[in-house]
Amino acid sequence: HYYITNNLSMTSSESHDPSEGYAPNWSETEEYIEDITYRIWEQGDVEFITDTYSQDCPVYTLAGNCTGSEVVVRNTKNTLAQFPDRSLFPEAVLWNGNNTSGYHSSHLISTKMTYH
Repeated sequence: HYYITNNLSMTSSESHDPSEGYAPNWSETEEYIEDITYRIWEQGDVEFITDTYSQDCPVYTLAGNCTGSEVVVRNTKNTLAQFPDRSLFPEAVLWNGNNTSGYHSSHLISTKMTYH
């Protein structure tokens, strides 16, 4: 099942949020995804990626595709070295999954940054 948040229509007939277990930090999946993204990019906690991404996670970006949390950490550090003031503004989050088998998510974001 796929779920789309930020006031977009759901593509599944189910409307529940399977994010039991997020309390007390998060109340729903969208909030969790946006918060970890903020923590990684705006707060610079890049190593948090290893806590929230699987070792074999596929990641698709404009720069290309990669696999694994360690590659994501390295690429994130490289991006922040070039654009240390980068801010991400989520516009929509697409996700599926559960607390047992994990989640897959996709972000539609706007970004503001200055090349250094």
